[in-house]
Amino acid sequence: SALARLLKPELQEKHLRRFTEGAVIMALKRVQATLPAKKARLRAAQTVQSLSVRSNIVQYAFKNSPTLPGVQEKLLRQAQEDEDACVFFARGTFDTGIIVNDVLEEALKTLTAKEVLIKSFRDLSYISVRFHKDITHVPGVYYPFFQAIAWHGLNTVQIIAGFAELGF
Repeated sequence: SALARLLKPELQEKHLRRFTEGAVIMALKRVQATLPAKKARLRAAQTVQSLSVRSNIVQYAFKNSPTLPGVQEKLLRQAQEDEDACVFFARGTFDTGIIVNDVLEEALKTLTAKEVLIKSFRDLSYISVRFHKDITHVPGVYYPFFQAIAWHGLNTVQIIAGFAELGF
């Protein structure tokens, strides 16, 4: 009804006729029924297949270089040797974030000794949301996650979006 009171003068001026607030409310309800947002929220919740949280995570941000992909390859090989290992890469235009758990931190430091370190972050947790493969057909599917993080005052260091996975 507050929206109807706000819109009523503009609508009366635009259409050159008078409207009651009830008529504007009913028109808004009809428009709302045609919007996909309510249905999309329901479908978004149904698309989550799994949610996992990892602790003891560190992130190092490096300036992009021609040798950094080789470092990533070596780190991935080393991660295959330990079932508790956790490694993620997030390449941007100017820098690359490498996220590992404490199991791989020493290896990361050794492998990146010649790289330009921008910043490192310690004592992080990584939340991973895995979606159904048809996630691309659901508009606004990431919104509830970003909204919850913002409403609870949580800070994110890195957001990684894969085809059907979202990580914070």
